[in-house]
Amino acid sequence: MKECTRASTGCGSCTEHCQQLLRAVVREFQEESTKALCKCLPYGEEKLRDIVRGQRIFSVQEVLDIYGNGPGCEVCKPALSYMMDVVWCGDHDEDRSARFINDRVHANIQKDGTFSVVPRMRGGVTSAKELRRIADVAEKYNVPMVKVTGSQRIDLLGVKKSDLPKIWADLGMPSGQAYTKGVRMVKTCVGTQFCRFGVQDSTKAGIELERRLEHLFI
Repeated sequence: MKECTRASTGCGSCTEHCQQLLRAVVREFQEESTKALCKCLPYGEEKLRDIVRGQRIFSVQEVLDIYGNGPGCEVCKPALSYMMDVVWCGDHDEDRSARFINDRVHANIQKDGTFSVVPRMRGGVTSAKELRRIADVAEKYNVPMVKVTGSQRIDLLGVKKSDLPKIWADLGMPSGQAYTKGVRMVKTCVGTQFCRFGVQDSTKAGIELERRLEHLFI
């Protein structure tokens, strides 16, 4: 089932439903043995979700302090951070150290260790002032490649990790979150503002839709 449908391979919240389905159709179905999340925690994902939800734990560190070894590791901390998002839908204590490197620096790590910086352009709309800032940043930090992406945005590729805080400060623009599994952009046409065939203000609608959904991750 996992190989064919990918069910229960993500957040794991549907695991029990998958097991019930298999019990109903497979006569000699044997459940997978529960595997500990990692060496830091002696519990599997399903048990940990029950603990987090049932005991109303709202931070990764609290889980590790009570049920784990305290410090955690690069395996369990991102997994617990994602679990907090799933269980509490953002209504929890954010721990940036538990995020993957992309989330921590708001840029997408590349195969050579450099980063891809994609500032957000809601609805694909920008301004001359923003474009000048992007051009100035590209020149100032010797960005190897400036690319227009397939989602109406400008990508600065080959950025050094040490330059990321300064680049974001100089850009003065929010991250386009090109590293997330979520809503990255809403593609729009110019609508009634410029198009002679336009019937609605699609640009304004697209910008507002992107604004509402831009922090919704899956």
